Amino acid sequence: MALAGPAAPVSPLLTIQEQFRPYEFGYDFADGLGVYRSVEYTAGADGYKAVVRSNEPGTSNHAVGDAVYIVELPPPAVVAQGLRAAIPVPKVSV
Repeated sequence: MALAGPAAPVSPLLTIQEQFRPYEFGYDFADGLGVYRSVEYTAGADGYKAVVRSNEPGTSNHAVGDAVYIVELPPPAVVAQGLRAAIPVPKVSV
């Protein structure tokens, strides 16, 4: 089983607008084990809002401020990785 490494962006999105209108942008990332996050931001006359879709361990469906989290279960490989016993670190004498 592979250990999860740093996540790399898979679809960065940045737009520039000339006129005022609701500004929308976002980003996505995924790692080799299937953990992902997709964030959609909107900024307009009614303020800043975000929708976060994810299957990251430790996250839950909820809304905080103007951010809504829509969460799925993490991939089985990630759950199994989190259940493994930690490898003891050898004691170092100084």
